[in-house]
Amino acid sequence: RGYVATANEMNLPAGPAQQLNLGYEFTDPFRAQRSREVLDSKRVHDLADSRALQCDDLSIPARRICAHLTGLSSADEDTALALSLLQNWDHHLADDSAAALLFEVWWMKFLKTRMLDLVSTDPAIRPLLAPGDQTTLLDWLDKGTPLFGEGFSDKRIKLLLATLPPAVADCRARFGDDAGQWQWADWHHGHFEHPLANVHPDTLRDVGPLRQGGSHMTVMANGYRMKDGRCFTGASFRMVVDVGQWDDSVFVNAPGQSGDPRSPHYDDHGRLWS
Repeated sequence: RGYVATANEMNLPAGPAQQLNLGYEFTDPFRAQRSREVLDSKRVHDLADSRALQCDDLSIPARRICAHLTGLSSADEDTALALSLLQNWDHHLADDSAAALLFEVWWMKFLKTRMLDLVSTDPAIRPLLAPGDQTTLLDWLDKGTPLFGEGFSDKRIKLLLATLPPAVADCRARFGDDAGQWQWADWHHGHFEHPLANVHPDTLRDVGPLRQGGSHMTVMANGYRMKDGRCFTGASFRMVVDVGQWDDSVFVNAPGQSGDPRSPHYDDHGRLWS
């Protein structure tokens, strides 16, 4: 393709690995797909393009799921609000996006949960299904599954519309009634804990919360825990190297270059990283 790109996806060539489904430790393919979209969009990329790609927050799962909302409407107030946000959205999980917040709450807490319920509601089995294989679930929404039974298209619409109101209610309860004020970073954030802060709280300190866009499904990878939105995976260090113009290379570390809270370099990269 003229470049090498990988994002922890299954990238072995076609053959026994795919036929036998060998290995389940690869991440979903969406970050790699998005990287190729951007890299294939033009022939020459500069330093700014590379920096933007490392922090790209477009969600391919959001784009695929929201495509099924096209043309839908509802007389229910909360459902109509959700549709108005998601039908006109660019699918970027920007830190200040209300649609991004609603989508992630909807997909992660309600829509995905209802889809996994189709597999089993047995309390002994159901916990084993979480967090669910994202690629398989999206394929079910796109192409159907025998678990839906007859009338897949109608059942998909009912499933989508039934799971939007509780997602809106969840956002209202936690982030206020004014959806215009909702922001993805109200929940999704980075936080760097000093390992000894609980022992010496007067002299050692944490760094955060720091606003974060993206998710584990975007090139700017930062998976988060469901209980409070705190990121626990992703890049603590990013670097773009300008080969041949080495001194133009750039990097950012998190939260700084020193582990000593007395140093001015303890958290001086925090906001830039965020």
